Amino acid sequence: MFFVFFSILIYKICPFENPSAYDYILLGYRAPNHKGYLGSKVLPILKKGLALKCNMIEASENVKKRNVQTNLEKIHELSLHHCIKPMVEIMKTHADKKSQAAMNRHLHMDILDNFLYICEDKRPPKSHCDFITRDLYQSLVSHDIMVQIGRGKYELINDKPYIPEFLVPLTNVSKLHLSVLKEVERLIRLNKNSEDWRLENEYSQKINIEQSVHTLRYDIALFHKDVLYWLIEADGYQHYSFPNHRDKTNGENDRAKYDKRKIYDKAKDEHALSICYVRYCMRIREDGWNNRNTDSTPSRNEYIAILKSKLTL
Repeated sequence: MFFVFFSILIYKICPFENPSAYDYILLGYRAPNHKGYLGSKVLPILKKGLALKCNMIEASENVKKRNVQTNLEKIHELSLHHCIKPMVEIMKTHADKKSQAAMNRHLHMDILDNFLYICEDKRPPKSHCDFITRDLYQSLVSHDIMVQIGRGKYELINDKPYIPEFLVPLTNVSKLHLSVLKEVERLIRLNKNSEDWRLENEYSQKINIEQSVHTLRYDIALFHKDVLYWLIEADGYQHYSFPNHRDKTNGENDRAKYDKRKIYDKAKDEHALSICYVRYCMRIREDGWNNRNTDSTPSRNEYIAILKSKLTL
């Protein structure tokens, strides 16, 4: 259970609340547009199994410190040495013999997949038996070491060393984002089926924009019973007002930044139609959330009423 041990060390240094942070540190580079499973498995163990309380605000402040980043990188190196490299070598050796699910069991990752079920003396669902190695296989594909040849089947094409890059997790969220996040968390706690819900910050998706692929992040992704339910964006003034405080000089370059931001926002709105249950991305404007709206923008209470109506399943 090295992954759980390393996750506790991460928590002690920086109490991240987003699963992707644990993915970046424990695994390093994560394949583009890949959901990531390891973080979504160890974080519930920390929060439910060990009753640790994560704090996005504290993590946002801590991760800016150089000594914190250095210590997180050391944990990444330990994870790489004790977990990732040995697992990858076994995966390479058995690439043509074992499916992904079989490899997951061979490496005893199914124990981590089902840890909370085992602790609660419940029978794990069959769909929860092969998640962890999916991260590694997809990363090996993105590093041109393996190629996927079918469902759960991979082929070794290059026996070069696997050296994933360490990335400092992104936590530079705005005050608006944190404020909206707190409200969503509060509403989830009030829900009688709160255990069915989970959220992820900075949810990455690969999106086609003008014949080019871009990896963009949604501020908040809400999952209901592990199904992507809703996407929420906390829009500062720079998303809907020009000139604005973010683009300092308001020259041609700043106009280009604003126009590019609008293109990206539109692409994310269209992408949300096809990937989440609610079929749209909710945009919460800063002026409305702070009750400074001058047009038909909803007020803070109106935004909260909309959030509450969608979280009452």
